[in-house]
Amino acid sequence: MLSADWGLIAALKRRHQVTVAESVQMLQSNPLLSSSIDVMALECAGDMRIAETVRRLRAWQPELCIVLVGKAPSQNEIAEAFREGALDFFSDPTDGELLAERVHSLCRRYRRSRYGRVSAGSDAVL
Repeated sequence: MLSADWGLIAALKRRHQVTVAESVQMLQSNPLLSSSIDVMALECAGDMRIAETVRRLRAWQPELCIVLVGKAPSQNEIAEAFREGALDFFSDPTDGELLAERVHSLCRRYRRSRYGRVSAGSDAVL
């Protein structure tokens, strides 16, 4: 996902391998990249259909930890994205370091609840 928040990217890079992608199609077209994605920070921007994007991501990679970041078009759209499998939503990611810690903690809990363990080499995609 295209993200202008380079502070967040730098903060995530301290704990994760980070790959920046401009689109879901870009990720899906690269099998090597898509097999290593663990966490996705999906930037909500413009007229993006958030719930539909989350649904497509879940169909493509059911185990993916999806966190929404940015301004959403409506609370209904965010609620629908949660029903489709998004794990959290951060509306104002002004503190990249704090958001990176929250994403790391959230995904660690998610992995522990699903697998009973925590993956040491998580990958974050923005």
